[in-house]
Amino acid sequence: MLFALGFYTLQALHYYSPYFSIFAVIAYGLGISVSADFVCERLKSTRASFMGRNLLTAIGAVAAIVVMVFTIKDTPPTASNANLAGLAQYMRTSTDVPGDFYDYAKKPSYSVMCSWADACKLQYLSQRAMVSSANQEIGIKGIIASERFYQATSEDEALAMLRSLDVKYVVAGGRLTVWHGDISKIGISGANPDKTVRVLKGDELPANKVGQLMAARMVWSSARLASSGVTSPLHHFRLLYISYYDSEKPPLLLYEIVKGARVVVKAKPNSPVAISTNISFNTRRFTAWHDSGTTNEHGVFSTIVPSSSSLVFQLNR
Repeated sequence: MLFALGFYTLQALHYYSPYFSIFAVIAYGLGISVSADFVCERLKSTRASFMGRNLLTAIGAVAAIVVMVFTIKDTPPTASNANLAGLAQYMRTSTDVPGDFYDYAKKPSYSVMCSWADACKLQYLSQRAMVSSANQEIGIKGIIASERFYQATSEDEALAMLRSLDVKYVVAGGRLTVWHGDISKIGISGANPDKTVRVLKGDELPANKVGQLMAARMVWSSARLASSGVTSPLHHFRLLYISYYDSEKPPLLLYEIVKGARVVVKAKPNSPVAISTNISFNTRRFTAWHDSGTTNEHGVFSTIVPSSSSLVFQLNR
């Protein structure tokens, strides 16, 4: 039990401070040796004590080396949620570094929007500043920023919030949590079931309208619906990552806020048009993106594809 606790402690130390973990590994190995020798001394056997100072010291040294080998792989500490650990690892290795995470005197170059339920753990695992963590919470008109963002019903409204907070990435998931006493547009059933919330009756959404919330539009099932043209697609949220685990359940997703590429279609006036393309995300996977509409009286239909490119493409039909 103690050996296992020491192993995971060293793993966490190496993840946050590789240099300090070297000294911790040495102390861990010496501790094993001293403890083993102490046990032998308590047995009041000189021979056993002599063997303890040699054989068990060697075993302790070997154990320390093994621990160092495992910790030096830079794997994150064991998390209760494998999806969260996988997302954190991706963010550490595949997103822009916003600055020194531990230099509190300097403002990071950007922040990440995440539900407060996951923000605290994800912040330290990914070393990225979260808008909604317990110690870096930002409010909009007195309400937790993440609650207002995920309950926004239009992309323009959501983007205005993100730009005011210098948000570059957004984490989406299968649940929406609302802090005790805060507001909800979808009633208590859509909030934390263990807490009570104030429901804004004038803004409360019926069950068939909940899909309009950003929290719903960004999850994997809604992304598939948007790809097939059933719901409105997102134009400035580029999908980067979908967690590997629990594929049948709503996983964690990571979006990047982008200007996007404008696509202009020219066809007959007032005629229906549709645009489909593929968007790549982690592990070389692809998801379809679909938008449709009707050309105006001049025969023009315009839309924005969530791409890292900000070019303008023109298609003639």
